[in-house]
Amino acid sequence: MKNILSVFLITLVTSSVCFAEQIVPSGQCFAEQMRKERAAVANALLLSDEQAKQRVELVTKNAPVMDEKFRSLNQKSRELKELSAQNASKSEIQNKQKEVNAIKKDIKKAIAKENKDFEKILDHEQRSKLHMIQKLQRKSMKQKPKDYYKKNPKMREFGVPKKV
Repeated sequence: MKNILSVFLITLVTSSVCFAEQIVPSGQCFAEQMRKERAAVANALLLSDEQAKQRVELVTKNAPVMDEKFRSLNQKSRELKELSAQNASKSEIQNKQKEVNAIKKDIKKAIAKENKDFEKILDHEQRSKLHMIQKLQRKSMKQKPKDYYKKNPKMREFGVPKKV
């Protein structure tokens, strides 16, 4: 359950904020990954058949739009990275950055609208469960990984040979 919650939180965070430096690896579409993670959350909410049908309709309606937006974001991000690598003028880089930010804003609005439409499908109990999932995901994102070496300075790092 915690894994599903953390996946959903990661989805929300990464879908709402895309970095210009991020380049999607070949063979892995970010939008497809987001859809899979949202499907996992939908499964956790135990949707009825009618709700599942409405969710599928919502996803199929928004999928081409989201794919196009993510594709354009990826393309503009690559162009921005190429411009910065070529040491282009600051004004060109700023113009490209404005384009990237505008696309990010459009994606964020589209995701918020889709989330709002999805919440309309849910009943009160499922909606409260969804909010609990989102809250737990935000909490898990705020937690920093533990630094075991700080607690025990005598402990040597993994893979570092012991000095004799």
